[in-house]
Amino acid sequence: MSGAAAEWAMRNDGERSTAQQIVLITIGDHYNERVRRAWPSRERIAARTRLKVRSIVDALNALALEGVIEREVWRDARSGAQLSTRYALPLYDPTSRASSHEVLAVEISKGNWVAAGGAADARGEGASNARGGGAANASTPVQQVHPKLIDTKHIPKSVHREALNTIDDAFDSWWAVYPKKQGKVDARKAFAQLYKRGDLPELGTLIARTKRYAAKQTDPTYTKQPAGWLRTGRYEDDDLAVPVAKRSDGARQMSAWLEARGSSLAEYEQRKGEPGWLEALKQREAS
Repeated sequence: MSGAAAEWAMRNDGERSTAQQIVLITIGDHYNERVRRAWPSRERIAARTRLKVRSIVDALNALALEGVIEREVWRDARSGAQLSTRYALPLYDPTSRASSHEVLAVEISKGNWVAAGGAADARGEGASNARGGGAANASTPVQQVHPKLIDTKHIPKSVHREALNTIDDAFDSWWAVYPKKQGKVDARKAFAQLYKRGDLPELGTLIARTKRYAAKQTDPTYTKQPAGWLRTGRYEDDDLAVPVAKRSDGARQMSAWLEARGSSLAEYEQRKGEPGWLEALKQREAS
């Protein structure tokens, strides 16, 4: 969480729509000053802002076109599966610049990812950790290192084959639930293009929305061709969105406890693994 980035976003209102401004503030609120990135999912942004996913996508595209945010896709270096989209804020921090390549990452422990290889970091200054003190080591969680530029032509062919197999497996899982079984070759091509660009939601969400679409199709005549459904982004239709689960009493209590000490659930998720951070937080008096 970065109060400074969120405050900057609130002041830097420009001539944007309300949705664009709210999305920018939310990204600022999730901004991590150490790695100069924010990575809230579209679902998390929707839960925070109450905007529809399609409105969020439009707002992100507009902010990127304006140059207020830069987007960076992180993928699993072994499987090719997308891990997250990270947002840089170059107008807030000129050193916050997104990689011009997709970043391939490896999981060093459960939930902790670091960029693979030893290429230059996002500023082009060589591999470094958040404090600028040399290459990231295997015990450093991804939140504590700068994302690095990875030239995919140097990734072994075996990794590319595994990534291709992963895309095919993901497509087969989606195809199994789509209600019209026509144009499979074209649908596979459309799926792969969207998958590689990072435009598809995570597979579980995509399948859930596809099942909702299938349940609404009472007349096969009006069911869209699979490739067309994908290319036109129908999986983002508001009436297919999976409802956001309400926050539990325990989560509300945790959020209130954190906020009373100047923190948030977003910061907690990012920093709970840092040695001594939670202990220091516990010692703070509630404001």
